[in-house]
Amino acid sequence: MPHFELFPSPPKDDLQVPASPPIQVGSEVAIQNILWFITLRWIAVAVFLAVEITAALFGPALRTNHGIEVPNQWPWILAVTLALANLCFFIHARRLTIQTPSKSSVYLNIWSQIVVDLLTLTVVVHFLGSLTTFICFAYLFHTVLACIFFPPRLSLAVTFMVCLLYVGCVAAELANIIPPASIYAEQANHSLRAELFNSPLRLSFHVGSAIGIFLVVWYLASNLSSAVRQRDHQLLIINERLLSADRERTQHMLHTTHELKAPFAAIQSYVQLLMKGYCGPLTDDSRDVLAKIDARSQRLSNQIREMLQLANLRSATAGARSFEQLDVAQILSRALAASQAQAQARDISFRTDLQKANVQGVAEQLEMMLANLLANAVQYSHPSGTVTVSSRQLEDGSARVQISDQGIGIRPDALPRIFEEYYRSKEAAQHNPMCTGLGLAIVKHIAQTHNIALRVESELAQGTTFILTFPRPKNIIHPDAQHTSMRDS
Repeated sequence: MPHFELFPSPPKDDLQVPASPPIQVGSEVAIQNILWFITLRWIAVAVFLAVEITAALFGPALRTNHGIEVPNQWPWILAVTLALANLCFFIHARRLTIQTPSKSSVYLNIWSQIVVDLLTLTVVVHFLGSLTTFICFAYLFHTVLACIFFPPRLSLAVTFMVCLLYVGCVAAELANIIPPASIYAEQANHSLRAELFNSPLRLSFHVGSAIGIFLVVWYLASNLSSAVRQRDHQLLIINERLLSADRERTQHMLHTTHELKAPFAAIQSYVQLLMKGYCGPLTDDSRDVLAKIDARSQRLSNQIREMLQLANLRSATAGARSFEQLDVAQILSRALAASQAQAQARDISFRTDLQKANVQGVAEQLEMMLANLLANAVQYSHPSGTVTVSSRQLEDGSARVQISDQGIGIRPDALPRIFEEYYRSKEAAQHNPMCTGLGLAIVKHIAQTHNIALRVESELAQGTTFILTFPRPKNIIHPDAQHTSMRDS
């Protein structure tokens, strides 16, 4: 059977767009970046441990057969040191998320991580071969990341730190302060200092080219990052202006809509007086005209009511309402009672099985959602049809409500669009011209705010079933086997 599932997601109207650039030291985004770097560092710790295990298992074979000096002991030391430092960074970052962080606290965490990372990388560069391998270009990772997350001045400071650490490592090896090392066994054993002192030009070119590449990469990455940040900031400002204009337009529309509510109610009242003969007898033609005016006014009144309902649901005050523990069977009973008049007018009967089921939410909104679904089931059923309604508590504590009709059904290509505002399929418009296209949009919004999963199953000319799965409420008390049921209408 064709179906469509609507899973909970935050309503678009609740999105808040900042009016400032997203990357700022001390901002929430900066703290998220701190936590992201901490996650990456755990990966680095795992890599060091993997290298140590590889050295223990395959070290002699790699040295004998391939002349590769597999690192030994120092990866383990770096892994432990980096893990302890990362744990400290994580504890400090968690404190920043609990309380409003000061700019200095965020700076301390960020720069401590940078210094620890660069020192660790310098140790790796030394042991793998600062002049005999390309490992020194691993510094570029930090240079590029600094350009992405920092303004040019701070990213340049990181790049200078990279240059100083690399030059310091090479100088310490040449001065024999630390013995030269390399991953290639034959190059680690001979005197690297003597070879380089015999060719100062080679040394200068080797180190100078690396530093030049660091600076060029910083220049390109910082300029591109600055341009992207500036454009992103401009787009955010433009987006905020568009949202503000849209809010003003919506408010004006709602104000106008609210003003129209009373005149249409008055028109309907006067039409009813005329049709009942209080102002004298009517001809058949006059009665037909008044009937058309009454139907049109009724449709516009319904549309105004649903527009105001949707606007109230989207307002900040509606979203701030606290949830309470409710029995969805009782809410369904009230919604069914409110739908009885409409059902009787079309000779529709309800078949119900309402078992007690605990949920959490706002009672008025849940009743509005269920009433809209029942109204849909009645409106799109054939005369003398039956609508089946059930509720029950599931074993995992969640609740399920199912509303089924045997009406006109929905085409498979129309299913994904039925929750769009003002959308009506061709069959729905022909079957019920009074439909406004807002009822299921209201259902969608309430389902999203209550984290309700909504599944729709339908076959054209066979009927439609709406299945609502409510999340398990906190501190739920599972209902007993007793349940309430309504007599068939």
